[in-house]
Amino acid sequence: MDFTNMINNDLTPGLVRSADGTPFKPLTWRQAITGACTLFELNINQDELKDMADRATIPFGPEHPESTEALRREWFGFVHAGIIYALMGKAPERAITGYISCTRDLLSQFGGYDTAAADAFIDNTLNKYMELLLQREQRQCPKRLLEAVIGPEYATTLDNNKIAFVSGMMAITLCNILDTLERYTFLPDDGTDDKAAAAPQAEQPKTSA
Repeated sequence: MDFTNMINNDLTPGLVRSADGTPFKPLTWRQAITGACTLFELNINQDELKDMADRATIPFGPEHPESTEALRREWFGFVHAGIIYALMGKAPERAITGYISCTRDLLSQFGGYDTAAADAFIDNTLNKYMELLLQREQRQCPKRLLEAVIGPEYATTLDNNKIAFVSGMMAITLCNILDTLERYTFLPDDGTDDKAAAAPQAEQPKTSA
């Protein structure tokens, strides 16, 4: 599933703030899923991730494949968990489960994950971040990320300023995700969206040659 193309279809108006600053229009559960997938893409920008790694002196790039893949995996897990967490209690259940069901597609498109790698990601990386967020232990997320990327010795490998920088970047990212979804209201899932999708299209009038 190509989520880059999805944001260019007729759902796009629901994701755009009006010029006069009025609130976003309410989203159906289908639009919420598309918006969440778009939010995931926007928050895993590889140039920005490399910039964070460089500033924190975390090895990143073709010459450091293991730490690069580990950082990408952990960042994907953190962002994905943050979006699920932000949807919970606000969006209809169908939007939440629909977004979660997109996990393998997202990982395949943006990370090149196969089925086995995606399953391992869900069972380990994603679940760990979800557990921390649901327990309101957001401050432990940087520790989880750095231990997974560098190892338990990260506290002696990185100075406090670099650890604080990573913590700050993660806090800003989570706040941005929460703030973005907070701007939306979500329409109740009353089946209307399904009825509209299933309704037969009116036959177009034929024109004479």
